[in-house]
This record gives sequence, structure tokens and C-alpha cells, in this order.
Amino acid sequence: MQSSSLEERLLEPVQSPKMRNRTVIRVPAYDCEDNCKVLTDLRPDKPPAITGQVVFIHGLITQSYDIRRSVEAIRTDGTNKVLITAITTKNRHIKKGEENFALELYNLFHSLYFHHNWIPVAADHQDCTKSHRHRPQRRHCITWVAWIPLEGLGRLPLTYIPPAADGSSESELQRLASFLTRPTEDVCRNMQKLGGTRQNVYIDFIDGQYAVCLDRLLPKMLSMSMANSCLVYSFGVNDDWSFDDALHGRGCEVHSFDPSSGGASHKRGLRHWFHAWGLGTRTNALKPEWKMLTYAQIRQKLGHEGRPVDVLKLDMEGSEWSFLESTLMDHPSMLDAVDQLIMEIHPEGFEGMQARVIRQRSLLLHHLEKRGFTLFKSRVNVNGPNLRSFDFSNRLNETQGHFMYELSFIKI
Repeated sequence: MQSSSLEERLLEPVQSPKMRNRTVIRVPAYDCEDNCKVLTDLRPDKPPAITGQVVFIHGLITQSYDIRRSVEAIRTDGTNKVLITAITTKNRHIKKGEENFALELYNLFHSLYFHHNWIPVAADHQDCTKSHRHRPQRRHCITWVAWIPLEGLGRLPLTYIPPAADGSSESELQRLASFLTRPTEDVCRNMQKLGGTRQNVYIDFIDGQYAVCLDRLLPKMLSMSMANSCLVYSFGVNDDWSFDDALHGRGCEVHSFDPSSGGASHKRGLRHWFHAWGLGTRTNALKPEWKMLTYAQIRQKLGHEGRPVDVLKLDMEGSEWSFLESTLMDHPSMLDAVDQLIMEIHPEGFEGMQARVIRQRSLLLHHLEKRGFTLFKSRVNVNGPNLRSFDFSNRLNETQGHFMYELSFIKI
């Protein structure tokens, strides 16, 4: 495939195939031709300003530092719409095997994704080829990725996350553990643990208890108006009403959902309703007698379309992953009206601890982060191992993913 046609195709996901204001950068600078920009000053204290609706950066993998410096120089005032990176590697760049090239490429993509907030929306590559058989040259490959800035994500789903380090299951689990065990607690000044019963105490762990941020919730708790009161959706009750009752007792309108309880839908309190519905990605039920509704159907059925949800709690024994995947991939803007997301993640879906499965779970959690949710509290469930002290190399196969964490996110 010719590079020009490939560039145009990579622009298709962002519907910008005819943008004329383009800037082409080549790293290192001596490879620059007449049609590209020469960067002569990449000092950390004075990066050059790079403008253009579309910025192409062509570089050698051995120049990854300067490529990152070029990305830092791109203006983020809304004038830049698309970044396309074309990274070339040749055999002479690989001193100790091809995996070294892969690691360097992963590190570069990680930097663009996590440190500079560029979101990949399309990717392709030009296969390794040789020139004319009478004049053989070193084999080379070009990896192309189209990126858009985080603020341009809009309704586009986040469908890719760079592999962790060498892409192994061990590396992927280490990245997931890093996310789960490092919450940003200072984003919430007034955090309180609600719910839980003394009958379910294991050491210092109280089952059914969740961390809630009261910074924006408390004023709504004190509101006497039904229309202005805090709204709570709680999916997964399992006969433990303590968390739902705690929020209802503080003035919130609470809707509890669980199709497995066997009870009929009813009103439990002044502002507390129970619905014998399950939250599904489709309307088919795990059991024939269960009534399953999508999140959008539930919002419509309750007449809550357009109304903010202050707390969305998910404790669905592994079904939280399918809900997140369906919502974030197909309808990413659906969670825009949610202020706090509280969920317990379960080992279901981690069978075999395959690298691609763990990477997909990391993608979903980082997608939440990219859409404005910040993890402010993380607590390991005693029924699984603590990944903070996890021996990744020796115990990866032993656990087989049997860990559970209770996570509290808030929209920032």
C-alpha cells in the first residue's frame, strides 16, 4: 500500500480526509525533505510550536525521544485535529532481537497515550519488504497510527490500548495491578464508607460497604425537593440492603435492582424502590424467568432520561465487565450523566489469565479514566489476593485471576 493512500485511509475514522492544513515532521531532521518541517530545537525548556489540522510525524524508532519531544510541541489549543505517526524500524536498529524494537515501540505508544492524552483511532502497517532482487536492502517495517486529542474523543469509543511492556500476561497483570492499587484519594475531600453489616466482618473488611465521596453529594442529600435530591442506582443487592438504605436514609432517591432475589418489584421507602430487573447488554436473560433491560431502557422506563445519576453502583458477580464493554464501546456518552461509579470487579472473565483478556480489562478501566472518571478509593476483597503484594512471576498461574476489588470513581 502506498503511504499517501494509507494516510488518507487513517483519516477516515475522524471524518477528516480532506484537511488541507497539514504539517509534516521528520525525525531525525536530516531526513527532512522540501515538504516537511525541520525541528532544530528540541530542548526541554523551549520546544518549538507545531501547528496544523493534521500533523504527520515520520521517524525512526531509534529517535523515539525526539518523537516524544515533537509531540509535546504540538499546540493543544483546538487547532490540531489529528496526529499520524509513522515509525520506521530497520534490521540495523535491532541489536538483540526483534523484541527490543517492540518494547521501544510499546514505550512510545504508552507515552503518547498516557502522558500526552492522544487517543489512537486507527492503525496499520507496511509489511517488511526488500527492494529489487539485484540490489537487496535491509528489511524494514513502518507502523502507522492515527491519533486524536483527548478532547476530540467525543462519542468515539476507545478501542485500543498499547500492550504492557512485552505484552505477556505477567506484564499485563502488573499494569492492571498498578491501576487498581494506586487510587488518587486527594480528589475527594469528604469520603465516607457506607453500608455493610457486622455479621459480614472478616478481619478489617466489612462486606457490602462502599466508599462514597460526599463533596458534591452532601448538598443534594439535604435537599427537600424530590427533583433536586441525589439519585442512586444500585445494581446487585443479594439481600444486603445496608448500602442502599444508608443513602436513602440520608435523603437520596434510591432505585435497587436485582432479578435473582425472587421478589417482585415494590416500594421499600419514601424514596426507595426495588425493581426485579437485571442490567444486561441485551434483553436476553441468563435465566428465563429474569427480566433483563439495558441501561438506556431502564432510564427510559423510570422517566430519568436527562436526569443526572449521582451514584451508580455495580455488584453483579462478573457481569460488570460486559456492561462496561457494551456501554463504553457502543454508547460511551451514556455515562456522561453519572457522577460517581462504584463497582466490585470479579474474577469472571479472567479465565486462563490470557494477556489479551487482561489487556481488555485494562482498556475498559482506562477508558473510564479518559472519560473523566478518577479512581479515588480501591479496596481488595478478602476473598481474593492483594495485587499490591502479588508475586507476578511465580503466582500468575496459581491465582487464575481470582481477585476482587471494590472501586470507587468520581467524575472530575
